[in-house]
Amino acid sequence: MKNFIVTGGAGFIGSHLVELLVSKDAKVVVLDKFTYATKQQSNVLQNEKVLSLTIDLASRRHVFGQAEKIQQFFSHEPFSIFHLAAESHVDRSINSGDEFVLSNVLGTQVMLDFSAEYRAEKFLHVSTDEVYGSLIEGEADETNPLNPSSAYSATKAGSDLLVSAHRSTFASRTVITRCVNNFGPRQSLEKFIPRAISTAILGLPVPIYGTGENIREWIYVKDHCKILYEVMLNGAIGEIYNIGSGARLSNLEVIDAIENQIGKAIQRKFVDDRKGHDFRYALDSRKINQILPNIEFTSFQEGMIQTLKYYQEYSLTPEFRLEFSEIEEFYEN
Repeated sequence: MKNFIVTGGAGFIGSHLVELLVSKDAKVVVLDKFTYATKQQSNVLQNEKVLSLTIDLASRRHVFGQAEKIQQFFSHEPFSIFHLAAESHVDRSINSGDEFVLSNVLGTQVMLDFSAEYRAEKFLHVSTDEVYGSLIEGEADETNPLNPSSAYSATKAGSDLLVSAHRSTFASRTVITRCVNNFGPRQSLEKFIPRAISTAILGLPVPIYGTGENIREWIYVKDHCKILYEVMLNGAIGEIYNIGSGARLSNLEVIDAIENQIGKAIQRKFVDDRKGHDFRYALDSRKINQILPNIEFTSFQEGMIQTLKYYQEYSLTPEFRLEFSEIEEFYEN
């Protein structure tokens, strides 16, 4: 495989994946709507091996209208699809689920149809551990029932089902991955770790939902992308793979880790808990060891060092101030 479409390739995870693919000497077409969440990716896609197209995936006309341009870029050779494009911020989905349904559900169906029409070699659908819902104890494996509790996780669960149904109906060459929370450089400031780092850098109190005891499992974004690449190459058609690191921390423990790296006390501001806030996510990821027996994960501490270094540099730019003010305005409203 040497030709790839990456939907959502201008986003946080997508841009890191594009960087990895280019380093493997692949050619990449990025399909992205280029929304607010792509503000930090402007220089990543500037490469002769990358063709970036501004497309609304929920519009069949937009996607299929670019087919010839995509095929020409690939010299009409076969290609595979990494499908990452999605509205992903739970807080925004609580305000309104409309965009989540359009992007995450309809956008997935359009890309499945596109992959069938142009005979993609493989369609890797990137999903989330949130489709399993909150677990008081134990771990969710790939056979766990779907139990989403937000418009975001519900639309991701719906897109998972569309991929599985497409496989059943058309024998399409699909694979699904469900990953834990990602962190690392270039993530939107609306997400928990970047927002916490940003407010701490500015000397402001870090907002924490509820008691701060909610638990998430974390993976450094570059590790996730390496695993996605290997799943694309070696994952079995029709399978679902959980991707987890085992690094499970409460939100308070995450703040403590940031505080330790910054080297100064962080003010904490406890706010009303989020509606439908899942308490704990935990994945059983043993299945993926069958195809990737020697996975090495960046430690949470090392990942945090790299993440903090990036945001300290980013905080010195005018772009940071603009993005931070936009995010704070969202939360104030």
